[in-house]
Amino acid sequence: MKNHLIDIAPSAACFLLILTIGAARQDGRPAESKPASAPVAPVFSGPQIGEKTASFKVNDVTGKREPKEFDPVADAAGAPALYFLFPSDMNRIIAKGITNIGMISEAAKEAGMKAYFIGLGVEPIAADQRLRNVWLSLKPPVAASLSVDGVEGPGNWGINKNCYVTLVLAKDGKVVYNYAALSPADSDYETIQNEVGKLINKKISVKLVTPEGRMGMGSRGGAASRPVRVESRPASRPAEK
Repeated sequence: MKNHLIDIAPSAACFLLILTIGAARQDGRPAESKPASAPVAPVFSGPQIGEKTASFKVNDVTGKREPKEFDPVADAAGAPALYFLFPSDMNRIIAKGITNIGMISEAAKEAGMKAYFIGLGVEPIAADQRLRNVWLSLKPPVAASLSVDGVEGPGNWGINKNCYVTLVLAKDGKVVYNYAALSPADSDYETIQNEVGKLINKKISVKLVTPEGRMGMGSRGGAASRPVRVESRPASRPAEK
């Protein structure tokens, strides 16, 4: 049989040999291929799909309720409901969420959906005033309320305080959709709009705000970083300690 190596130029043969050697590790075993990037581990925030929406307490801030303290889950009374929880230490990402989710909520109001926008803050008085200032500036169509459980939020909801947006859709007291993120992509609000449409069994379409720079809010802890998606998993959230 003809030796094919004799047809290869010396320089090419050396190059072939170098490639062959480079494909092996120094310990003699084949080199392992590594993926370009590791998948992002899912992060949980709020009750997951199929779980019950446990009761918790908030204080009304801009809705002129009397008494001010109320339970949004009891208030919803099984009707289609949207719960939006966010840090009261505001930034542009959260402001955009308030604006977009507010418009979506207003569009779904005619179909009987109730919406609750709940701030999470360390110091109640400062957080209350911050929410009032933001609502005066943005003028969202949904009233602001403040969790009585501080920045951690209601313990029985398992809120991840690192998420700027935690959104839960529920019907008949059970979660049908959960979304949480540090920095939502613009397309995520389209998804939320579609999910709200499924909740009320009616297509809704509002012109969503996309440029972050128009919100006029200061940054908080690297808010300008690229979007980080946080996936939802049904009824399998690890127990909170």
